[in-house]
Amino acid sequence: MKPSPVGDLRHAAAHVDSPLRTIISSWKRTSKSFALEVVVPAGATATVHVPARRERPSSA
Repeated sequence: MKPSPVGDLRHAAAHVDSPLRTIISSWKRTSKSFALEVVVPAGATATVHVPARRERPSSA
């Protein structure tokens, strides 16, 4: 799972049926927060990438 909140996109959701049950991913972005929900069935594994703001160089 690797959400890509770009531009004016504020939320997205998707699901896929797997042999072990449904896998779900959704996220919502506001000006102050980012919420990510991932549901992975028992017996399955997932790699989740959490987006982060890029650090700005500090001025000396």
